[in-house]
Parts: sequence; structure tokens; C-alpha cells
Amino acid sequence: MGYSNGVFQSQRSKRERKIVYVSRSNPENQHGAGINRLALDEDCAHLFTASRDSTIKRWSLREPQPTFSFGFEGHADWVNDLALVNDTLLSCSSDTTIKAWRAGTGECVRTWSLHTDYVQALAAAPAANKFASAGLSSELFVWDLERATGPHVQSRFKESGMHTYAPSAANGHKESVYSVAMNSTATLLVSGGPENGIRVWDPRSALQVAKLKGHTEVVKALVLDASARLCLSGASDNTFKLWDLGQQRCVETFTVHKDSVWAVAVNSSFTRVFSGGRDSKCYMTDLHSRRSVLLFTEEHPIRSLALHTEPQATSGGACVTMWAATDRSTVNQWVADVDAETEDEGADAASGAERRAHSSQRSSDQVCAPSRVAAVIFGSPSIVRHAVLSNRLHVLIKFCTGELALWDITRCRPIQRCTYDVIGPERKD
Repeated sequence: MGYSNGVFQSQRSKRERKIVYVSRSNPENQHGAGINRLALDEDCAHLFTASRDSTIKRWSLREPQPTFSFGFEGHADWVNDLALVNDTLLSCSSDTTIKAWRAGTGECVRTWSLHTDYVQALAAAPAANKFASAGLSSELFVWDLERATGPHVQSRFKESGMHTYAPSAANGHKESVYSVAMNSTATLLVSGGPENGIRVWDPRSALQVAKLKGHTEVVKALVLDASARLCLSGASDNTFKLWDLGQQRCVETFTVHKDSVWAVAVNSSFTRVFSGGRDSKCYMTDLHSRRSVLLFTEEHPIRSLALHTEPQATSGGACVTMWAATDRSTVNQWVADVDAETEDEGADAASGAERRAHSSQRSSDQVCAPSRVAAVIFGSPSIVRHAVLSNRLHVLIKFCTGELALWDITRCRPIQRCTYDVIGPERKD
């Protein structure tokens, strides 16, 4: 590993290095591909969106309709996850890098290339100024942000330009790592992936302290409560589970969804779970009563959820505001009216779980809540298919709207556009 031109790099053979350039046709204030991750700052004044178009954008939420602030450009592939550590925005990408940005200005202050494959997930511990990164090739690292972004001092190995700081490697995964979570004080770290289990780590030593088994497919989402006693996990087996980490066991399994669960969010008291996934539905589940409410249904699979306002009492019951990201470039803000009967402010997730520890997997009771789209962040049509022509100079692109565009990759611009119907049914394949 070495440090060169502001980039912390791992040792790789020269033949693996590539020259990558990104050409965009969408406006600066619109994403041009699906959104992988959403992140809200502490006071919910700004929303950050990470896209498959390799960019991140910041939106001001101070007005009823969100307004574009600025973009973060520097990645050369999908941006897979975001994490906020105080005033620093962290991003990870399929270009194998992690970047640190000034959240208030969009300036990139550091790039790390320690991972050898796609970086899939980040977890932040703001109170400890630490974060964790996880990716393919079974890689999981714990970082001290202050040391990692501090002055770069040459080591005694002057010829290598080695940087004095290296993160702690948490070794143990045998397969890729797709999800990771850490509590704010960095006393506990959890990670999951295609091993169908959850590994529990002490981030201070990077040593594994437990392994939890229960899921039957890939663990795609993880959330820890502030005390690191409880953990929520969402997986491709269509379930999300509540775990007691002290007892090292699953105390509740919820089978609300009909397909993979890709996104899990919780309220501040860790009593309500908001889940979304491949079935395009978002549910709110009360961990005390086990009652689930269908908040809304998107047109496409849900990739990420961000709770804007927690359930608040209104004349008609309670209201919840949620941002949802999907495989498309547009982000919706949903407002759902939740029946007051679903609200149980005195309930505690842990005590509720203890009273139901004997329960096995079963579907929660479900009702539907009236909902509406209150605000929209519009995006440009995303690319759903492409083909490089035989001359290696032109690429034919198909957008989600059915429009086709022929791009000259040497001049980085489209040279012809037409609709899908123009081609004729006999040539559409």
C-alpha cells in the first residue's frame, strides 16, 4: 500500500490499471441512473443521493420542494453507499475507492484505494470519528477518520512513499461483504453477506466476537441501535430479523415482504422498522405490537430509505415522511397517514422482544396506510441496455423511456437519436 498524488493505494499489477473517463448528457441537477443510497444530515436539512451515474448530489430540504445545492464528482463507477461522520461525507464505489468530501462544499479531501474490488458498504461512528468499509473479496476495514485524513508523513521507506496510517483489517469473511453497521461510539460492528449469517466484531481490535446464524440468503441491510444491544437485518430470503446481541440470538423474524429486503431504516427510539426491497413496497413495522403497515408502493424495487420525519400526531392519527430511492433516477418523498392504533410510544423494542422470545417465524398483521408523493427529485432517463458496435467507436444505448441514442465515444456525444418503435418489431432484439 502507498500514497501518491493524494490517493492511498494498494499494490496492484500495472496490467490491472485502467484509464477511465466519464461522459454525461444529463443536466448537473439531475441524476442519469438509478439511486443506490440516500443519506440525511443530522438536522434533516440536506439530502445526499448516490447514483449509478458515478455522482453524488446534495439537495436542500429547507423549502417544501427540494432544491439542488451542488454535486460531488470524482468516482468513475457506481457509488454504492454513503456515510456521514460529522462534517465529512464518505462515499464508496465500484471503482474500488473510498472518498472523503467536505459535506458543506463538495470538495474531495482524500481518496483511498485500499480495497481490491468493489466497495459495497460503509458504516459511520460519528461520536468516535471512525468508519468501516466493506466490499467484495471478503474485505472489511475499520478506519480512524482523523488519522486517515491527517497530514501525510513519509515513512522511512522513502522509495515507496508509504503512508504511516493503515486501517485495521477485520479478517474472517470467506465471501464478499454486502452490508455493515456500527454504533455511534464504535464499540460494536456487524457485517453480512452471502454467507447467510452476521458476523459481530469489536472494531477497536478488529477481532470477531460472535457469528449469528438464521438467514438463508444474502444479508443486504444491517442497523444497530445506539447501545449496540439490538440489531436489525434484512436479507434476500424475504425477511428481516431482530437480534439480541447480548444473548447472541434472533428474537423475532418478520415475513412482511414477498421478495428480497434490500433497505432497512429505524426511528430514533428503535421501536419501528421501515423496510423496502425488490417487491417495491415500503412497510412500517412496530416491534412491540408486531403490526405492519404498508406505507407506499414504488414503481420499481426500493434500494434505500431515509426517514425524514418520524411518526407525528395529526388530527387524523399520525404522519410519517420518508424518502425512497429505486433503480430509477428519480427520488420520491412519501407522506403516509398512519392510524393512531399502530402507535405505541411506550413500547420498547427490547422488552417487547423478550416477551415474545418464544415466537417463531410468522407473518405480521398488515394494513394499508393512505399515502401520497409530497415532493419529487427528478432525474434524467436512465440507461437500461447498451451495445458496443463492431467498429468499437460507437455505442448504442437504450433508455428506460424507450429512446435509443447512438454515441460516438471518441467525441463523447450522441450523434443520432430515435425511439424504440422506429426500429420495427423484427429488429428489436
